[in-house]
Amino acid sequence: MSTPLLYPYQRRYLRDASRFKAGLWSRQTGKTFTTALEAVLDVLEAEAEGRTSRWTILSVSRDRALDAMDNGVKLHLKAIGAAFTALDVPLAVDELAHVVRIGERGSYIRAIAAKPETARGMSDNLILDEFAHHQDNRAIWTALFPVISRPGLKVRVISTPNGVGDKFHEIMTAPELAGLWSRHTVTIHDAVAEGLPRDIAELKLGMNDPDAWAQEFECAFLDNAARAWLPFDLTVRQQLYDWALDRFAPIHIRNAHGDGGAEAARGQIAVTAPDYARLPRLILEGRLSYAGKTDIGRDAVEIVAALEDAEYHAVFEILPKRRMLALKRLWKTGRPPSYVRNASRYDRNDGMQPAHAQDSR
Repeated sequence: MSTPLLYPYQRRYLRDASRFKAGLWSRQTGKTFTTALEAVLDVLEAEAEGRTSRWTILSVSRDRALDAMDNGVKLHLKAIGAAFTALDVPLAVDELAHVVRIGERGSYIRAIAAKPETARGMSDNLILDEFAHHQDNRAIWTALFPVISRPGLKVRVISTPNGVGDKFHEIMTAPELAGLWSRHTVTIHDAVAEGLPRDIAELKLGMNDPDAWAQEFECAFLDNAARAWLPFDLTVRQQLYDWALDRFAPIHIRNAHGDGGAEAARGQIAVTAPDYARLPRLILEGRLSYAGKTDIGRDAVEIVAALEDAEYHAVFEILPKRRMLALKRLWKTGRPPSYVRNASRYDRNDGMQPAHAQDSR
């Protein structure tokens, strides 16, 4: 039996010409493949009718943008037999757009890595690919909305879930948006029931994580903030996150915790240059715990370890899309832990927000 080009859930999605369309789809069900095909068909139809059609795909990274072009747009155009010209166009410093030009009227499809600054100024139909996983997706949406408010432009938002509270979760679940958005949900069970060849039992066993399975394959929006942070140490240490120190962190740390007199008044010890050499030991030997939100809303962790004659505390901001933890704060004390305020009690001047209600200290 031959494999169909498109499964019923993909055909339903393509037939839906709504201006605002969102897809909550399981992993491995052809999200990017289907939305790329919609853009290709729209451009070819426009060219045949003497019109111009332009689409921009905003992806979570440059690699994903290139994949959307190579294994989506170009693949479809080659299968259809349509002529096109592919080129890479610089957008800004260290930013590149992968572009396919079609026809003689200026129609194109391009894919770029999504950032608020690159999203501004666009005037195309838009595909927000894996939008729940875009960093700062609310800021991206704010930058894009003036563009998509222009009559006639279409927007396609498609993703697997990534917790509650972000813009994608709002688009898919907010009751007041139900009349605006045409919503399509496809779980792995839906896709397999309509012919997608996947072994659900094997996938679930291989995942071996009920929460991850529910999110990635059953399209469940999980409240990550309410989930236990006990497994986080395992996540960070076993999934090979990089630990980063940028050039600004030592300046902030020196200003905040480098004055010997000020630190002594707090019952702490001033941080000096040799302390940075102890960071690898701190990371390997320390106790890791959740430390609340940074001033821009990102999660952070605190690591505490007794090294030599002091107890070291370091706070790292979590950058999940880059699989990186970036140092934000470092301080040390010679006193027992009970004399040191917890990382979740940082005040706003230290660049942190409390994880929950705390006293004013």
